[in-house]
Amino acid sequence: MNIGTMLQIVMRLMSHSNEISKAMQEVKAASNSIERLVPQVQLVLVDAGRVITNTRQLLGQLAPELIQTDIQEIKFDVKWLQQSLNTLMNAGLVVDGDYGQLTAEAVKNFQRAHGLTVDGWAGVMTEAKILELLGAPR
Repeated sequence: MNIGTMLQIVMRLMSHSNEISKAMQEVKAASNSIERLVPQVQLVLVDAGRVITNTRQLLGQLAPELIQTDIQEIKFDVKWLQQSLNTLMNAGLVVDGDYGQLTAEAVKNFQRAHGLTVDGWAGVMTEAKILELLGAPR
């Protein structure tokens, strides 16, 4: 890009500086609103995850044939998480596939130690960090 073209772009931007400034203020206000909502959304997601887990467990008791494979996959994922936390931070978790209070606390400790959002839920970012530290694909 030559200097003449760059100057034209700068002049066009300058002629719209009021609109750009207003748009930037709106973006900042929206960003602040989102930042205030993030903790609430995270709590809702944690609660939703618990409801899903509890619902699946109840369904597993009432009609195990409908979700047997799904429950086994969930238990495998939680067992992997528990074993990974034991390996990475000596969490002392029983590797049983149940995402209980001790597992949630160990996840929070892991998240805190690695600068992640501390919510006790092993989401995408937490899993990515675990995989990175283990140095191997799951």
